Amino acid sequence: MSFASSTANVCTVSGSSVTLLTSGTCTIVASQSGNSTYAAPSVSQTSAVNGTPQTITFSAISTQTVGGSLTPSATASSTLPVSYASLTASVCTVSCSSVTFLALGTCTIAASQNGNSKYAAAPTVTQSFNLTSLIVVTGASFNLAPGNGGTATMAISGLTAAPTTLGLGGISLVNVSNGQYNLGGSNGVINVVIINVTSTSATLVVYVSATVQASTNAYSIPVTIGSTAVGTLTLTVPFTSQTITFPTITTQKVNTP
Repeated sequence: MSFASSTANVCTVSGSSVTLLTSGTCTIVASQSGNSTYAAPSVSQTSAVNGTPQTITFSAISTQTVGGSLTPSATASSTLPVSYASLTASVCTVSCSSVTFLALGTCTIAASQNGNSKYAAAPTVTQSFNLTSLIVVTGASFNLAPGNGGTATMAISGLTAAPTTLGLGGISLVNVSNGQYNLGGSNGVINVVIINVTSTSATLVVYVSATVQASTNAYSIPVTIGSTAVGTLTLTVPFTSQTITFPTITTQKVNTP
């Protein structure tokens, strides 16, 4: 009896031993050349060849901070690269294996490996973790004179990178590059121009109207990262100084205008 493979790209035969090369369909042909008395038709058997099983190891992720990001470290037993996807897109997103944290809540990340010609797809593994908020801790109050511009710096705890969006006074600021934010609009009589955010602090540039007329000179400006309130900036605008000139009145006569 002799054996041969008719699917040499999937399996090969040496003597009576079959070697499986890759996943697919393996067909083995058994034949007996016979003699002057016997002759046998060849018989074939076909079977599926599955890839080698693989698993994914995905370590737990601790609580993270809104506005930050993380590169997961899942690995496949095959050593093939692992792909990631967010199952909670409103809370966190994935781009080029980097997870960005958008809002308070629970972020769930799925790790997968689709396999190749030798390895079967790995069972998907997920990790869920909570996101906490940021807090504005210093530089929350500063003064500006009406009609003049000025700057103030606020320190932000918990940031690992400049957030994609930052809100100021209910107006959304969009990060255009390197922590530089553009704004269209104003906050009442206070015109907010630019905010520059690094991993730990933000520099706010503001201008105040020359015609500030209000019963109070303190303005509260709520600060948000994404949809999360992170603190309040208090802007104090001193009233414009004024004086009264009242000339001396000389002695007058009764009934004289």
